[in-house]
Amino acid sequence: MAMTEYLGQPISKMLEIEPFKSWPVQRIVEDDFEERLVQYVFEDSGLEVQCDGDDRVRAIFMYSEKHGGFDESLLDFSLASSREQVLAHLGTPSRSGEKMRDPIIGECGAWDRFDYTEPDLSAHFEYELDGRGISKFTLMRGDVVPGYRS
Repeated sequence: MAMTEYLGQPISKMLEIEPFKSWPVQRIVEDDFEERLVQYVFEDSGLEVQCDGDDRVRAIFMYSEKHGGFDESLLDFSLASSREQVLAHLGTPSRSGEKMRDPIIGECGAWDRFDYTEPDLSAHFEYELDGRGISKFTLMRGDVVPGYRS
């Protein structure tokens, strides 16, 4: 099953199959927000899955080898891809940002977001500070993407 197909599905669909069912996972419930969120953190596998209070997948975060090491065989591209390679493959992004220094979280790499209507989702690429590879790849349901519906 493609990673995009898990969006909107119960997390149980993902947790029942390989390789996910073999990966150690920590479930974290966040009740401090307006809406209850449930995080599934596969720390040793470079994967985090954010769910609604009813355990339906809203976002999937996959980290490169430098940041946890998500299994690239589950993707159609390499997390070692440069920004130029991503743009050459996917075209013009819906939104982008350049490398910056945030006073709270520190340095952040450049990023590109691609919004799609069929299926209704966004793919977000955050690049390494040196531009050589993707540090984090995120898939989000369209209804949870910041600024997507505004």
